[in-house]
Amino acid sequence: MVLDLETLSIKSDNTLILKVKVSIYLVTGLTGLHIGAIGLLLYIPISMTLRLGLVGLVGVSLTWGLWRVAGLSGRQRLRRLRIDAGENVALGLGEGDERVWMDCRLVECFVHPWLMILRLRCDGRRRPVHVVLGRDALVAPDSRRLRARLHRLAPGRTPAQDA
Repeated sequence: MVLDLETLSIKSDNTLILKVKVSIYLVTGLTGLHIGAIGLLLYIPISMTLRLGLVGLVGVSLTWGLWRVAGLSGRQRLRRLRIDAGENVALGLGEGDERVWMDCRLVECFVHPWLMILRLRCDGRRRPVHVVLGRDALVAPDSRRLRARLHRLAPGRTPAQDA
């Protein structure tokens, strides 16, 4: 097999397509923090109406956290994550024929072995989208590849600052 310079200079496709699962660690952590907050509210001496109102707000916060941050939202849950070599990100929402790909641009990221947080600017949205991935949201090899791809960006650093 003979390889010439033209063949060697062709850029390979470095697109990562990752299957995202629900992170049990993230769900457990969010639930534990909210149960702790409810325990504190029941312990402090305040009026019963204020206490019930605050417990209701903590319940709403837990519901929002589990459905939006931890990814328990059903049909529109994040199922796939696609990152190309140019730091463009696509979020695969839904399953099967109902899957919708939302094109985004990576604004900043936080990378830790137990947690990855991506802040994305998506087409057609005014506000940024945050993707929170616990350590068990991806299989181990995919998690390592994603961390390696994101690790060259320092926490809080943007892709444009690396260029």
